[in-house]
Amino acid sequence: MPLMFPCKCGKKLQAKEELADKRVKCPACGRVVVVPRPASLEGPTATDWEIDATPQAAERAERAGVIVKGRAGVIRLHSASALEHDLPVKGEVVCRHCQAVFPFAGGVFGRPGLGGTLANLACPKCRARVWIGWSSHLVEDGAEVFVYAPSQTRDFAMRDDERKTGELRSPQLTIATPPVPATNPAATRAQADDVLARFTDAIRKGQMYQEVSDLARELVLLRLSFAEIERVRVAHRELLEKETRTHLAVILAEALACLRDDEAGPIIHAVLRRALDNDDVKDRGNVPLHDLCLLALIFDNEAGFLDAAQRGLPRTSEPTRAYQLGKQVTLKTAIENVKDGERIDALETSLGGENWQFIYAIRDVPTAAALVRKPDSGSGLFKRLFGSLRKPGASSTPLPENKSNGGAGADLSKVFAEALINRFADNRIDAHWLPIKDDRGARYDFQRLVAEAKKGWSGHGVLVVRGHLIDTMDTKPFVGIVCRTAESTATWKWLKECSCELWNAAAKKIGSVSDQTPDNFRFPDAMHAIREYQWVG
Repeated sequence: MPLMFPCKCGKKLQAKEELADKRVKCPACGRVVVVPRPASLEGPTATDWEIDATPQAAERAERAGVIVKGRAGVIRLHSASALEHDLPVKGEVVCRHCQAVFPFAGGVFGRPGLGGTLANLACPKCRARVWIGWSSHLVEDGAEVFVYAPSQTRDFAMRDDERKTGELRSPQLTIATPPVPATNPAATRAQADDVLARFTDAIRKGQMYQEVSDLARELVLLRLSFAEIERVRVAHRELLEKETRTHLAVILAEALACLRDDEAGPIIHAVLRRALDNDDVKDRGNVPLHDLCLLALIFDNEAGFLDAAQRGLPRTSEPTRAYQLGKQVTLKTAIENVKDGERIDALETSLGGENWQFIYAIRDVPTAAALVRKPDSGSGLFKRLFGSLRKPGASSTPLPENKSNGGAGADLSKVFAEALINRFADNRIDAHWLPIKDDRGARYDFQRLVAEAKKGWSGHGVLVVRGHLIDTMDTKPFVGIVCRTAESTATWKWLKECSCELWNAAAKKIGSVSDQTPDNFRFPDAMHAIREYQWVG
């Protein structure tokens, strides 16, 4: 008998029973949906978790933003099923100091996108401390959990994979038996309604931060079915849309991040802009506003964070709750990294109590073709692309890893030409663009232009593009828009408004080329190189 279940877009889907717990794609909106189990199969079944202790496990952990490869012992657990139940994990760890082997055990919370402490031990022989953590993530073919023990040394001059055999700097982990999911008693609807009602009442009455935070913790720790989680998410989004007090908005946004709400991004963006308008962004003591800015990054909203930076978000050197590759970062570092195209990977939270302590960024489920983070030899940090909260059907081609000292990047002109043909077909097209002072500014402005287009664009759709105009004497960065000729006037006016609002640039600086065919598009009087583009429509 086929399983019937809804997609978030409203489309009713059906799948065979043998696809229960598997991930399928909605034919209407393209969203990846987990096929629910029939009632007769509720509760955990025999394990299908696989153990991966190869070097590739550490590479995947680095790609997920958990830890730097070579600076932690890592084991990856993978399942084709969804992570819906707690996962007890047992294994052994080798002390990096005295080589003693001793057991560890802990539990992984049954919800992806979280992380925390699995075990905090002392070596029975030399008493050295060993901290073992976990992080869980959605992937294209199911779910994965990383169990890792980071190095306790501050010597970052050499990684484990560069050292001689036997020279351990990180504890080594082994897991001999695949874990079997635990049986978690699910909360009833009445229990969820009781906590949700008390939480809603506390928000509306504007109770003290700690009281509201405690209720939020009680709510997000409930083990709920997918349908109940979605109901709680909807209630949180409705409260957040109306909330004008920044400290309470932070709690609501953090709770939605714990509930892994991938539809809350636009609301977070609007709430952040409202807070930036009402609060003093330059106030170093306004911690709730700083936290809201960092939460925007967790929801993949770099545009809102960069807007805060532009308005004077203080570049303080005190550690924040944000983490990048397992390392705590300051506001100053976060601003610099996001401007350079890097991402914040996780946010420390108290809402998970002892169950989890980190929320990982909510982004599109990565595919096998996802970009690998590569080290920057100068800073030791890792470059990745800006992400975006994409509309169903939207597509983008990311900027390849930068391989030049000047920041020019690879030329995507050929794939850009294919995108023009695929998107505009037989339509005539126009382009409008603004010259930008330097490459860093162009990367930053490209993301802001994409964000603005997603908020206010209507019509056939546009390609937002970043690149270089190249002549014999100079290379000039630019950002711009490619559109149908029929929508050219409206597009030019829209870009003019954006240039005045975002860059305070005069309209006369906008360059244009009109009435071109998609298969023979060229910028006038110069060669061009395309570095990045994204379809919005």
